[in-house]
Amino acid sequence: MGAYDEDLACIHDQGYAEIAEAMAVCVLELLASHASIVELGCGSGVTARRLTDAGHEVLGIDQSAAMIALARGRAPRASFRVGSFVAEPIPNAMPCWRSARSSATCSTRATRARH
Repeated sequence: MGAYDEDLACIHDQGYAEIAEAMAVCVLELLASHASIVELGCGSGVTARRLTDAGHEVLGIDQSAAMIALARGRAPRASFRVGSFVAEPIPNAMPCWRSARSSATCSTRATRARH
């Protein structure tokens, strides 16, 4: 399956926003203040919004232009790119977050920064 079109992006957003919200709470507990994060598979920006609201810098990457359009509207303080996590360049200094829509993990750098 390719990237989501506008209709499927809206359906995905409505179906998974609650999960992304819950994951954002977990991620916020792991991060040091004012962290810089790359969110891979950022979807519609639910997690990015929570992270930027908490003062973090977020770069979201998703292969769906429709999802990125939703994310830009939802989380205007975050930066977003359309691209694949396999091919898109990721800044070295930023811990990576794999989105809640897959098996959620945080970079060990983000975890260590808190302790």
